[in-house]
Amino acid sequence: MDDTAIVVHILPCECIVFKPADVREMGTICFEIGNKHMPLFLTDELEVIVAFEDPLFKLLERSGYAPRKESRQLLRTHALKVHGHGAEEVN
Repeated sequence: MDDTAIVVHILPCECIVFKPADVREMGTICFEIGNKHMPLFLTDELEVIVAFEDPLFKLLERSGYAPRKESRQLLRTHALKVHGHGAEEVN
């Protein structure tokens, strides 16, 4: 029996965090972020998280989405798959 374990700790990074008010806002902003080919993360609380980028933060502010700059871990389990073909699960 091998007792070796590999442990990975993902460090938090500066992120843009916001919670869309409804499904329309969720779709609109996820579409815009997807057009920038940036990875998108969703939490169980339906927050949208993306790595911090100043122009995107300002765009979200101007559009009235009330983004916050926070330090968060971007975990693969929260990643939204947007560039696949066919039915895929959201992890």
